[in-house]
Amino acid sequence: MKLYLFFPYFALALLIAACDQRPSVVQREGEPNYYRVQDHAAMDAAIARAKADLATFRSALERPSPTQTYFSVKKPFPYRKDGEEHQEHIWIQDVKLTGNGFTGTVGNEPVDTKDVALGESVLVKDEDVSDWMIVDGGTLIGGFTIRVLRDSLSEQERNSFDQSVPFRIE
Repeated sequence: MKLYLFFPYFALALLIAACDQRPSVVQREGEPNYYRVQDHAAMDAAIARAKADLATFRSALERPSPTQTYFSVKKPFPYRKDGEEHQEHIWIQDVKLTGNGFTGTVGNEPVDTKDVALGESVLVKDEDVSDWMIVDGGTLIGGFTIRVLRDSLSEQERNSFDQSVPFRIE
C-alpha cells in the first residue's frame, strides 16, 4: 500500500505564530492535528535548511529509489488575522517536477487560509518551498519543520507523535 494513502492521517500543518516555545494544537476530527509552532528562530532555520538542500529532494524525485515511497513539499499560503498578515504552511502531496518547482495537491484541510482547499492542485515554485520530505525505507529524510515541532514536544507527546506517523525520525 502506498504511503500517500496514509498522509491525511499524519500530515502536519505547521504555522509560525506567537511567541512562546510550546506549540499550540488545534484538534481536528477526521484530520491530523494542526500545530502552531511558536519558535520562530528554529522554524526559520529549518526552512532555510530545506531551501538550501532542495537539490537533494529534486534529485531523488527525478530518480527515486525503490525504497523511497513518499515525496512531499510544504508551501506557505497567506491569510489575515486580527489585521495582520500570516502564513499557513501546508504539505503538498502527489508531487511532480516542473521547470522551476513542483505541482501537487493540497494534502490536508487548511485551518486559517482560504486561498486553497484540500485536494486542490497547486504550483509550488522552488523559492516558495518551506520544507520537503521523503520517506525512504520507513525513515524520514528532510522534514526539517517536522523535526522542530517534534523537538518542542514533551517526552510523552513525542512518544505519541512517533506512534502516529508511518516513518521513523532519526
